[in-house]
Amino acid sequence: MRKALVIIPVLFFAIQLIAQPYRSAIGGRLGYPVGIPSFKHNFTKHHTLEALAEWYYGGLQIVGLYEYHGAIKEVDGLRLYGGGGLGVGFYKARPYWARGNKEYKSAFGLTLHPIVGIEYTLRQAPVNFSIDYKPAIDVFRWWWGYGSVGLGIRYTFGKT
Repeated sequence: MRKALVIIPVLFFAIQLIAQPYRSAIGGRLGYPVGIPSFKHNFTKHHTLEALAEWYYGGLQIVGLYEYHGAIKEVDGLRLYGGGGLGVGFYKARPYWARGNKEYKSAFGLTLHPIVGIEYTLRQAPVNFSIDYKPAIDVFRWWWGYGSVGLGIRYTFGKT
């Protein structure tokens, strides 16, 4: 009985690791704004955290995203994902979406970021490609900011 209590959780954990195409990945998200570096980490088969450093308006925004990934069984290495997160940034110039808004005087931004996309991980090489849509919503003024399609290219490591 004691062996079963140890073996069952270990097997469950091993099965989850085998189902993941990679453990972590680092690279960039090309779009608007540019997100370099971009770091993704798979905690389980479906649950991923992504961190981006986005550069625009003479400043920097740090974005943290939670993404839920689902495999497409017909194509090995192809996964759909969706989720969201929060961004915090400091800017030198007022963003274009706030130029007509006289109340927008801050160079500090807090934004919500929903995200939806698809990614493909090569089995022959440690490379991951993604394409996604990630808009931004200013939390303080409920102003819809930018929204762009981005292309991600990452080096994967920790394959299981």
